[in-house]
Amino acid sequence: ITGVENYKEHFEKAEKYLHEKYPDAEIVNPCKIKRSAEILPYKEYLKTDLEELFKCDTIYFLNSFLYSKGSRIEGALAEALDIKMIFEASNEWIQ
Repeated sequence: ITGVENYKEHFEKAEKYLHEKYPDAEIVNPCKIKRSAEILPYKEYLKTDLEELFKCDTIYFLNSFLYSKGSRIEGALAEALDIKMIFEASNEWIQ
């Protein structure tokens, strides 16, 4: 979650919103993904996040996603895998 200040707060707020809007959905907050260690190289964080994305049918992008290198990679992967995308700014589905 590079290049974004207070990112944990943003993800917490989005997680709460998504739980309220989609109560039956399993919401994955990247800040809460179990890691093999507390501090890892960037590559390992990204690898774990992308492995989780493969399990998802939808991804929600925060407004700041363009400022995050990893988020842009997740977007490219989601598009390649036909994973539905929702953007916080519009709350609209993009398929």
